Amino acid sequence: MFFLVAEIQQVVEWVKLGDPSGWRVDGDPPGPPRAFAAAPSKHNGFGAYFRCPGKKMQVSQAVETRHTVRKYQTTPVPRHLIEQLLNAALMAPSARNQQPWKFYVLSDAQKIAQLGTAIEKLAINPNLAQRKENLHVENVIFYDAPTVLFVTRPKEASVFAELDCGLAVQNLLLTAHSLGLGTCPVGLARMYGKELVPQYVPLRADEEFVLAITVGYPVPAGVNPAHPIDTAAHVQWIE
Repeated sequence: MFFLVAEIQQVVEWVKLGDPSGWRVDGDPPGPPRAFAAAPSKHNGFGAYFRCPGKKMQVSQAVETRHTVRKYQTTPVPRHLIEQLLNAALMAPSARNQQPWKFYVLSDAQKIAQLGTAIEKLAINPNLAQRKENLHVENVIFYDAPTVLFVTRPKEASVFAELDCGLAVQNLLLTAHSLGLGTCPVGLARMYGKELVPQYVPLRADEEFVLAITVGYPVPAGVNPAHPIDTAAHVQWIE
């Protein structure tokens, strides 16, 4: 079942999002435990701070502490939190304000598993089997995540469209971290799943699939360790 979300100007399509009912905590609206619930304010101040109950996370802190997550709890992510991620993504800058992105939200566990299995069969990556064994996941493409986002752009978009999508995705990743959610941009889905994704996601003929992003509550064993930053190798000052 597909339907458009009017409040974000029909940019996002939802694909059978799970029902988060029964998650009330001390009278809170439907959502995850209070420690992860989003502050009830529109757009939640994506300027200097990200806001969560009882604390504020500075943007620099989110950048420094976010890690990719490749294993998730089975707990579904409530719709209102997914909406916050998408609102953050839609606030990203873009060339000539073209906003070329579109986000599809898939939270049907069966469809996620089927698509992940199909992509895994096509993927040429010697590390997948070992990663699957190490993480103890059924789906090594989407890591058993309860929600997967699919980012697209128009096929005839400008040369800056994918860069623009990347800016939107970074907003989304940092906001997810600030809300206690884990994410992983899945490059293998694009490398080996470009023909498969349209079988599960209703892309239009003029759209091109850019990236898949897993979203869910992290399992500690699935959080990637921090990588060292080599400033000398990646930065050059011109004086």
